Amino acid sequence: MFSNDDYNYFQRIPMTEEEQKAGATFNPLQKVFIQNYISQLAGSLLSVGANLETPAKAEIERGYLRGQIDALKSLIDIDPNEED
Repeated sequence: MFSNDDYNYFQRIPMTEEEQKAGATFNPLQKVFIQNYISQLAGSLLSVGANLETPAKAEIERGYLRGQIDALKSLIDIDPNEED
């Protein structure tokens, strides 16, 4: 649709209902890739230690990692073929 130079993360692109369903459907390999990335992020989250000198920095990093995990989990949750 767009080259990387033209991509705007905040632009909504019109899609038909059929296109939305196809776009939200992941094949098994894509699901495994997302799951492995979530696992990698979870490992990073667990390795963020307590930093007594700059505790806010560690908490910001934990929040950032949690946000990434939540965003990836939401991709799996919107898959119309994913069972509840």
